[in-house]
Amino acid sequence: MQSNFANADADWLNYKGDFSMVLLGMCDSKYKFTYVSIGGRGRRHDAGLWRECDLHHALVNGQLPLPAPRLLPGGWVATPPTIIADGAFPLGPNLMISRARRTIENAFGILSARWRVLRRTFIAKEATARAIIQACVVLHNYLILNQENVPPHQYWYAPPNIRDVPGIAEHQLPPVRFDVQEELDDGDLIREHLVDYFVGPGSVPWQWQHMNG
Repeated sequence: MQSNFANADADWLNYKGDFSMVLLGMCDSKYKFTYVSIGGRGRRHDAGLWRECDLHHALVNGQLPLPAPRLLPGGWVATPPTIIADGAFPLGPNLMISRARRTIENAFGILSARWRVLRRTFIAKEATARAIIQACVVLHNYLILNQENVPPHQYWYAPPNIRDVPGIAEHQLPPVRFDVQEELDDGDLIREHLVDYFVGPGSVPWQWQHMNG
């Protein structure tokens, strides 16, 4: 988010040369934000901001109420729940790098499309800019929740044409197996297992078209 704070120093300058405040966020499958960290200085790298945020500390210290590792449908290795991110973030047991991150990218896109104040330069104090961003996130979540009980074609806040969706129906997956053979706790090993899974028993007919398209 571009900002213009009085007496702002160079730490607020991003790689484009603009003063900016970072919104670090995580969302669910319905584009509702489940975590945000507002106020990172534009010069800071995402990985550095991630290492300093309270979500990261809670994750690495085992303070989050995460489900236990379990088998994926048709899989053979117990896999922990993971956050999907882009290549700016470090790989870890609960942090994977994947193009599935388009969900959070869509959430940011919807947020900025609907709350256009976020597309303009803030002429405000740092605390005011932070409050504006926080208010937009809260209103975004409120409106996402309000459309959950209506059919998708009646969505008005985040209709299908505002999102990057593949437009495919849900597919039936194989039943879950519970004969756990192995449990992984290393980010690289978990990633390799997920790769094997999604090109093997976890693959779906339409994925190759989207990967090669």
